[in-house]
Amino acid sequence: MDSEQKLEKGDALKKLSSNVYVKSVDTLKDGIAVKGYDMNQGLDYQKVFASYINTGFQATAIGQSIECINSMINYRLSDDPIAEDEQE
Repeated sequence: MDSEQKLEKGDALKKLSSNVYVKSVDTLKDGIAVKGYDMNQGLDYQKVFASYINTGFQATAIGQSIECINSMINYRLSDDPIAEDEQE
Protein backbone atom coordinates (compact mmCIF):
# COMPACT_ATOMS: atom_id res chain seq x y z
CA MET A 1 0.00 0.00 0.00
CA ASP A 2 1.57 3.31 -1.02
CA SER A 3 1.41 6.57 0.96
CA GLU A 4 -1.43 7.98 -1.20
CA GLN A 5 -3.65 4.96 -0.47
CA LYS A 6 -2.84 5.23 3.25
CA LEU A 7 -3.80 8.91 3.20
CA GLU A 8 -7.11 8.14 1.44
CA LYS A 9 -7.84 5.37 3.93
CA GLY A 10 -7.04 7.69 6.84
CA ASP A 11 -9.32 10.40 5.42
CA ALA A 12 -12.11 7.87 4.96
CA LEU A 13 -11.73 6.70 8.56
CA LYS A 14 -11.81 10.29 9.84
CA LYS A 15 -15.00 10.97 7.87
CA LEU A 16 -16.55 7.76 9.10
CA SER A 17 -15.62 8.51 12.70
CA SER A 18 -17.01 12.05 12.53
CA ASN A 19 -20.35 10.70 11.27
CA VAL A 20 -20.58 7.84 13.77
CA TYR A 21 -19.24 9.53 16.89
CA VAL A 22 -21.40 12.62 17.16
CA LYS A 23 -21.77 14.83 20.20
CA SER A 24 -24.82 14.08 22.33
CA VAL A 25 -27.34 16.80 23.07
CA ASP A 26 -29.27 17.46 26.26
CA THR A 27 -32.46 18.61 24.55
CA LEU A 28 -34.59 17.45 21.65
CA LYS A 29 -35.51 19.76 18.76
CA ASP A 30 -38.67 20.97 20.53
CA GLY A 31 -36.67 22.01 23.60
CA ILE A 32 -37.79 18.97 25.59
CA ALA A 33 -35.11 17.68 27.96
CA VAL A 34 -33.81 14.17 27.31
CA LYS A 35 -34.60 12.24 30.46
CA GLY A 36 -35.59 8.65 31.10
CA TYR A 37 -37.95 7.15 33.65
CA ASP A 38 -36.81 7.28 37.28
CA MET A 39 -36.93 3.65 38.44
CA ASN A 40 -36.70 4.82 42.07
CA GLN A 41 -40.42 5.66 41.79
CA GLY A 42 -41.28 1.99 41.42
CA LEU A 43 -42.54 0.33 38.27
CA ASP A 44 -45.55 2.08 36.77
CA TYR A 45 -45.95 0.99 33.15
CA GLN A 46 -48.12 3.98 32.21
CA LYS A 47 -45.40 6.37 33.43
CA VAL A 48 -42.64 4.30 31.80
CA PHE A 49 -44.38 4.45 28.42
CA ALA A 50 -45.16 8.16 28.90
CA SER A 51 -41.46 8.83 29.57
CA TYR A 52 -40.50 7.37 26.17
CA ILE A 53 -41.43 10.66 24.52
CA ASN A 54 -38.31 12.32 25.93
CA THR A 55 -35.91 9.41 26.53
CA GLY A 56 -33.97 9.50 23.27
CA PHE A 57 -34.25 9.24 19.50
CA GLN A 58 -35.67 5.73 19.11
CA ALA A 59 -37.69 5.87 22.32
CA THR A 60 -39.13 9.21 21.21
CA ALA A 61 -40.44 7.60 18.02
CA ILE A 62 -42.04 4.84 20.09
CA GLY A 63 -43.47 7.44 22.48
CA GLN A 64 -44.99 9.40 19.61
CA SER A 65 -46.50 6.18 18.26
CA ILE A 66 -47.97 5.37 21.67
CA GLU A 67 -49.50 8.87 21.89
CA CYS A 68 -50.97 8.51 18.38
CA ILE A 69 -52.47 5.10 19.17
CA ASN A 70 -53.88 6.36 22.48
CA SER A 71 -55.52 9.30 20.71
CA MET A 72 -57.08 6.86 18.22
CA ILE A 73 -58.35 4.68 21.07
CA ASN A 74 -59.77 7.70 22.93
CA TYR A 75 -61.33 9.30 19.82
CA ARG A 76 -65.09 9.62 19.83
CA LEU A 77 -67.17 10.74 16.86
CA SER A 78 -69.18 12.83 19.31
CA ASP A 79 -66.05 14.99 19.79
CA ASP A 80 -66.39 16.31 16.22
CA PRO A 81 -68.97 19.00 15.49
CA ILE A 82 -71.85 18.06 13.21
CA ALA A 83 -71.73 19.87 9.89
CA GLU A 84 -74.82 21.73 8.71
CA ASP A 85 -75.35 19.31 5.80
CA GLU A 86 -75.18 16.19 8.06
CA GLN A 87 -77.80 14.51 10.20
CA GLU A 88 -77.22 13.39 13.75
